[in-house]
Amino acid sequence: MEATQDQILALLGEYVVRERLYENDIRLGATQLKDLETQIETLKTKILEYENEAKEYADQGAD
Repeated sequence: MEATQDQILALLGEYVVRERLYENDIRLGATQLKDLETQIETLKTKILEYENEAKEYADQGAD
């Protein structure tokens, strides 16, 4: 059984669409990962600020 030109073109078109969807998924995943990294860095900064604030209160209480 030989594939017709239309069948080959349909399969090729489906492949191209799937490949583009895959690339879009990768880009979206990378963007989401970058957003998560930013959120983590923000949380780290907040934690350090709270730790410093708590240390200042502890130091004031020791006086």
